[in-house]
Amino acid sequence: MIRNRFMRDRLYNRRRILSTSNKYQPGEFGYWWTVEEGNEDIEGEEYRGDINCTWKELISLKGAPREVSGDFDCFHNQLTSLEGAPVHVSGDFDCSQNKLISLVGAPKEVGGTFYCADNQLDSLEGAPREVGGRFVCSYNYLRSLKGAPEYVGGWFDCSNNRYLESLESAPEYVGREFFCDDCRNLSEEDIMHLRDYCDIKGKIKSDYGEF
Repeated sequence: MIRNRFMRDRLYNRRRILSTSNKYQPGEFGYWWTVEEGNEDIEGEEYRGDINCTWKELISLKGAPREVSGDFDCFHNQLTSLEGAPVHVSGDFDCSQNKLISLVGAPKEVGGTFYCADNQLDSLEGAPREVGGRFVCSYNYLRSLKGAPEYVGGWFDCSNNRYLESLESAPEYVGREFFCDDCRNLSEEDIMHLRDYCDIKGKIKSDYGEF
């Protein structure tokens, strides 16, 4: 009887893996999660806990859950798009060190920190409207801050964007420091007028000093 139950479970698992392997392709989050890790399919569902899919050579987030109650870390993959990413993440969302050219598809709400540093972004269009922690978009190819969140609870870091020409469209509120150093195209006048339209609770750190 025990042997029969074992065989039924084994057959069920084989069928489940086969069905998800047909649904997803290698390089997609769903394939890694179900076929490689042997987990139940969670596409479009709520997941309680952290998900760490870093260094998996992912090219797509297809198959990711709709909501994550912890952190969602997908940094250091081969992602060019965030389509398929969770819509709500209670903790941190880290998509840094990929090949992203757009933030379209990013979560709409992030309770912790949003990292998108070290990609190929020239715009922040698609970024969450509110970020409870820090927002880090350094080491990209930004020319403006258009699309930046309206509210950032922690610091805002757009440093090391050599093509950044203006700080207009910066968040309306930044709860801590504002980093814009190593942005060679920004003028001192840009820095001095930043507080005219951005409520920054900490210091502004720039190539012209701290204000």
